[in-house]
Amino acid sequence: MSDGRGALEPLEEPSRDGAKSQLLEISNTVVGLHKQFYGRGPTKARSTLVRDVLVVVLEGGYSQAERTLVESGRAETVQSSRQVLQSAVKERWIEAVEALLGRRVRAFVSASDPAEQLQVETFILEPDGTGPERAPVHVLESSDGNRPAGSDGSQPSGE
Repeated sequence: MSDGRGALEPLEEPSRDGAKSQLLEISNTVVGLHKQFYGRGPTKARSTLVRDVLVVVLEGGYSQAERTLVESGRAETVQSSRQVLQSAVKERWIEAVEALLGRRVRAFVSASDPAEQLQVETFILEPDGTGPERAPVHVLESSDGNRPAGSDGSQPSGE
């Protein structure tokens, strides 16, 4: 949920101290970078850290021009322009995540789905030494508070 200033509120307790606020800070930072470089920020963000993979899922934030292109069948143009811009500024995303997590980013992959107004920022991190077998899993929801089906280990209901 939003606090009225565009900041995202955490909706669940983390499995270790500080994880929730750290993921919230990552979500807010990535939203801020999108606002700075794309001219408009996402309306929802969710950060998930599993072992050495950080995924930030962003919804909304596409400009009217981008939405018009999508509606006219030119989604690939929007996808391509976002990919080009992201490659030009990716070091800022990497620097921000490294500063917030205190871990080196090995790789950064950005993908978008203009038709669904989704952007996914994926960071592959250097291992943190917790071990691959039982490293903690942290999920932070935002805005609407809905968790995806199966995210708590349950099976999706066959709707």
